[in-house]
Order: sequence, then C-alpha cells, then structure tokens
Amino acid sequence: MLAKRVADERERLGLKPAELAAMVGIKQPSLWAIEKGVTKADNIKAATLFKLADVFRCNPRWLLYGKGPRELLSGPLPHEAVSVAMDWQRIAPGLREDLAKYVKTTADSTERFGTPVADSKVASAYGTPPKFSRTSPRKTR
Repeated sequence: MLAKRVADERERLGLKPAELAAMVGIKQPSLWAIEKGVTKADNIKAATLFKLADVFRCNPRWLLYGKGPRELLSGPLPHEAVSVAMDWQRIAPGLREDLAKYVKTTADSTERFGTPVADSKVASAYGTPPKFSRTSPRKTR
C-alpha cells in the first residue's frame, strides 16, 4: 500500500513529516493524506511521486504499486546529498554556475580538506565580494 511505503521510507530516513513535505515541495496536510491512505495511488500527482522516489532513492513503480525492485540501478544517495541537491535546485542558475566553480576550485585545491582557503585565493579566482554596510538604512518620512 502506497501509504505504508511512504510512511516506512520517511521513518527509515529519520525524517519528520514536515521535513519530508518541505523536501518534496508539498504541504504537510498533503503528506498526511498520502501516509494515511486518503490520497490513493491512482490520485497522487506524478511530480509528487517522482520527488518522493528521488528523496527515498527508490523505484517510483515500487513506491506507487509495490511492484518490482525497491532499489534503483544505482546505489542510494545519503540523505545529506539529497538535501543539498534539492536546495541546489532552488538557487538561481547564474549563481549555481558561480558556486559550482567555487566548489570545484576548493575541492581541487592542494590544501587539506577542511583547511580554510585564503581570502586572496578566493578573490583571485572569483573577484572581491561587495562590501556591505553594517548600518541600517535610514527611514524616510
């Protein structure tokens, strides 16, 4: 039953209902309806099904109908990787490119992982970031 598989998978990952709902992009009452069987397999939105399957790293057909293998052909991703990937999708595409370059440069660095990269190295690769004022803007009447 879809309801049991969704609830079991959420618990397996140690996620609270609110966390899973946010990761999938649905409201918590919608997740409740799925987990309680109010929303039946034939009525679940395809986008919701595929997002749940992505978070659970399982076969969507297995999640929906309980048929076929649970596992995908590739190994499951850790919860942290799924969370980062979902956050990544919410970032503007231009900024994603800049962040990807920064992450690659940092990962390819000869310095040990976890050692801060000098500001001068970051500035030479990406430019100097704008300075922000710590004072609050004046209110106008």
